[in-house]
Amino acid sequence: MDCSDLKLEWARVEQMIDDSRKLLDAKMYDKATEVLLDIYKEIKDLNIAWIHDEKEYFEDLKYDYWVVMVYVCSRLAFCYNEIHDFANAYYYGAWVGESGDYTAFVEWINCLVNSNHPEAYEKVCQYYDKDALKELLGDEPEEIEAAYDFLGRRLAYVHVENGYMDAARELLNELKERPSCRKFAEGELDYLDSIENGDDEEREAALADDETRVAPTESLFPLHSMREHRRRRRPRGLR
Repeated sequence: MDCSDLKLEWARVEQMIDDSRKLLDAKMYDKATEVLLDIYKEIKDLNIAWIHDEKEYFEDLKYDYWVVMVYVCSRLAFCYNEIHDFANAYYYGAWVGESGDYTAFVEWINCLVNSNHPEAYEKVCQYYDKDALKELLGDEPEEIEAAYDFLGRRLAYVHVENGYMDAARELLNELKERPSCRKFAEGELDYLDSIENGDDEEREAALADDETRVAPTESLFPLHSMREHRRRRRPRGLR
């Protein structure tokens, strides 16, 4: 494939990216997944040509190869999370989760936690440290704070899901003092109270805030929903 052909193919990829963003905005996740998978296959094929051509030919392109790969994998992880296909969510999320991209990191952690993956607790604890986050994501204060609060909420969720109620309460009481975590923490504490009182019917009311969100950050591809998914089960040890 010569340079002109490659640039033509890449222009088609860019159009597909724009199409996928519209589908994500419309919450049409099944159709978005189809388009994203087409992009994924296309760019994997184009990568062979890419590495054999001079980079300067592509300086006028809208998006570069790695940015597109991160976008596609993180959005596929997001879409598969939305439709509860956690195996595929993890597959694509793991490709880019530790790439240094904030959105990819968030979706990868969601994949681990939502699927109750064996690595969920280890990875959340590993990065629930501002120095570790800076090493991974860079030194952008707002982004680090948002990621740190996000991981705190995810860690509390893992504690609750696995029946570690004392650890969960301790962390939730700490999170309650942070503005971005207060509503989440109060809801989780209400949920724990409902469990201890044996009142399962109150569970949904205690978890009414089903769309706790991470503080938005500026990026080339803003995340369409940073929801921390709430695949609730009766915690282990309390069944």
